[in-house]
Amino acid sequence: MNAGYVRLSRDDDHKNYVSIENQKLIISQFAAGQGVKIDRWYEDM
Repeated sequence: MNAGYVRLSRDDDHKNYVSIENQKLIISQFAAGQGVKIDRWYEDM
């Protein structure tokens, strides 16, 4: 089983938040490029 971990985060000016969905997309694309499928997601908000 392969797990992905994402968390709600913001940049230094505390205004712009990085979306959980964007993080999942980036991780999923990287994993697919490595021949890996993410089976489970862990989210920290």
